[in-house]
Amino acid sequence: MASSSPYLLTVTQNKVLSLYELPVEVSTKVDLATGPRQLASLQADSILAPLSLSLRTTASEIVASVVYTFFHLGCAWSLGIQELRLSKSGQQMGSRLATTVDCQYGIKPQQTVSGLGRRSSAAGNRLSKSELQTVPTEATIVHQEPPTSISYSHPYLLTSHANNTLTMYLVVSTSESLFIKGGQRLWGHTSSVSAARVSDRGKAVSISSRGNEIRLWELESVASGLQKGLKEENSIQVTPESKQQKQWEDAQFVGGTIDRRVREERSISAEMGHRLVRLRSCVGFDDERVILLREKEAGTQIECYDFT
Repeated sequence: MASSSPYLLTVTQNKVLSLYELPVEVSTKVDLATGPRQLASLQADSILAPLSLSLRTTASEIVASVVYTFFHLGCAWSLGIQELRLSKSGQQMGSRLATTVDCQYGIKPQQTVSGLGRRSSAAGNRLSKSELQTVPTEATIVHQEPPTSISYSHPYLLTSHANNTLTMYLVVSTSESLFIKGGQRLWGHTSSVSAARVSDRGKAVSISSRGNEIRLWELESVASGLQKGLKEENSIQVTPESKQQKQWEDAQFVGGTIDRRVREERSISAEMGHRLVRLRSCVGFDDERVILLREKEAGTQIECYDFT
């Protein structure tokens, strides 16, 4: 789901995309009984996880976006985005599509292969030597496995992967066109990344599959063109520490060393905990906290980390 007050966008396992208008004030029993009002409902042919929903509003319309994955023969797993424009009453005004395929090949939006093809047709069905050099034959970004998570908060589009990396794109949406540019690999994690979340201000949080490595990212510099790429120094690793656990460790501290038996028990317990964690989690954050929702064999667990 995604929200932008007073609207809520949801997608279900039955492949139904729905837009609701939430009551601004619940002051009477009638309002409470009425609840959210459905403005629009769309049926999808197929939905492949993971996907991401985004919702933003303007003075005259609602922009609902769905980011999904698909397999491309040239560059393996890629992303597609469908942008739905609706009126404030829920009437569909238009729909546009864009993909990351050109980004993965390193093709700039103004120099697409289709554009070159149209120009060559008008000039005798031949491409000039300079135009041929601008068409890459191999993709520069190839993902052999689907992303572990997708997060889209306009204009930032972020994916996490099992090969310890993330990939960031920028979505350009104007009244005339919709396209995706960029395509920057982010390095820094030392294990598989299970979940990532990005905000519209370019701040992002990513977490490893075991949950023992959290990284905070600053991505605004890429959008402003201040630097060409991102490396590990553009992220900060945060190791959350439980105060109760630290007090317990201090109590076991004897003669400058922790008892070996205690360390072994903690190591075995931690390893068993890691095995129980599935590669499925959701993460959310603000300026002071990170909320993590993880599914374990024993059930769903919600964790809150405070970095103030």
